Amino acid sequence: MTKGDNQVEEHQENNHKSDKEQVKLTVKEAAEAIGETSTTVRNWMRELKPYIPLKKAENGYNLFDEEALEAIRQIKKLHREQGFSINQVKTYFDSGGELFKPVNTEEKMQKDIEELKEQMKKQLDFNKVLVEQLEKQQTYIDEKLNERDRKLMEHIREQQEMKKQLAIAVEEKEKPKRKGFFRRLFEK
Repeated sequence: MTKGDNQVEEHQENNHKSDKEQVKLTVKEAAEAIGETSTTVRNWMRELKPYIPLKKAENGYNLFDEEALEAIRQIKKLHREQGFSINQVKTYFDSGGELFKPVNTEEKMQKDIEELKEQMKKQLDFNKVLVEQLEKQQTYIDEKLNERDRKLMEHIREQQEMKKQLAIAVEEKEKPKRKGFFRRLFEK
């Protein structure tokens, strides 16, 4: 047993003797009681002051009662054993430990999986409708393009036919008229 443990036991015995008397440990004694260095406890006191309910002695020293001792035990557990940063310890105390209470992870994961399946089904349905719409749109575009091409080809043929007829008409106009046999004979 360490000196600090003996002092804690003495203080605890004194605590049982009288309800009004409480454990009052100095920083060094409190550090020894929880197995930490006094420097570490002082750092925690500085960083986490609002969460450690310290009492002040007449001489101005900080004293740890059972409540303060429990607070630094909790800090040690969170910081040392569970790997919480000082900010995470603050968040833990600010939330009353709510943020870090274990959740039934298997049940939550199952619920999350079901939600993901539902979202995936909705996405697949949406994709199916979207593909159908795109196919309809593509069919419409193809039909309109084919109709346009057909009309364009028809128009081109008509123009070519008109050009042929125009060429024939011009050719006939420019051709010298054939004179009949008698006309040719008497013209000279």
